[in-house]
Amino acid sequence: MRKEEMKRRPFAGVAALAAALVLACAMSGCGASLKYDFPVRKTFVYSYAEGRQVEADDGELDDNIAWKKLLMKARVSQIPTKGTTIVKLTAHPPEGEGHATMGRSFGEAEVYIDRAGRHLEMRGSGLPPSINLYYLLPELPKKRVRRRAVWMEKSDVKIFNMDMSLELTKRYLGRERVNSILCHRIEGSGRYETERKAQDPESGSIVEVKLELEYKEDLWFAKNGYPVKMVVTQDRKRTMKDTASGLELIRRRDRVTTELMLMGTE
Repeated sequence: MRKEEMKRRPFAGVAALAAALVLACAMSGCGASLKYDFPVRKTFVYSYAEGRQVEADDGELDDNIAWKKLLMKARVSQIPTKGTTIVKLTAHPPEGEGHATMGRSFGEAEVYIDRAGRHLEMRGSGLPPSINLYYLLPELPKKRVRRRAVWMEKSDVKIFNMDMSLELTKRYLGRERVNSILCHRIEGSGRYETERKAQDPESGSIVEVKLELEYKEDLWFAKNGYPVKMVVTQDRKRTMKDTASGLELIRRRDRVTTELMLMGTE
């Protein structure tokens, strides 16, 4: 056997094996690995809106949602080193609007994240306190995920204006396009409930305060490494009962919806 043939055959065997592995992976679904990879020196412009529906007298949520809108800009100025990305975030009023004293800037901050989106450090605290950084730079699954994969994960969310860690059931729903951008879609849901006793300042009686929350989030994360869209819905219910009589004194139910959407780049 000629030496040239002996050299080619091992190489051909390796190539055939690699092709077989690729085919098997494609057929079985080896899963996707989601990582942050913002293009450098490009500013991403997002709309950030929050609305609230309140329960009406008939027990249904009202149809009119009062939206609070902002423009958020995200920029990475240099290539990340050692897996850490510095994202500069700035907040602005919607196009065509401004603030009497703050003008066109509502503050800024530099957020240090790893490739999975975990927040390592933040410098500057100029962003409006109502903004949840988790919605702007959501954390990604730590492992490769396959279509319809389900796992449990703790996420930092804002519940009743309190920053808390909530355990969510996450689902990977595959790939979808949003405004022609190919994205990975992840859904998360969870429930939070707590009870505590307090003294009613008017009557002096002891009351039981119960807070209930149904939480749901949908994330569309670009295959190229940046968030494209996120919608978070919180169905909240607060009740207060007199512990002596069992009478329900106050019952409030509302729904808060927060939406982040990529509008373009600068």
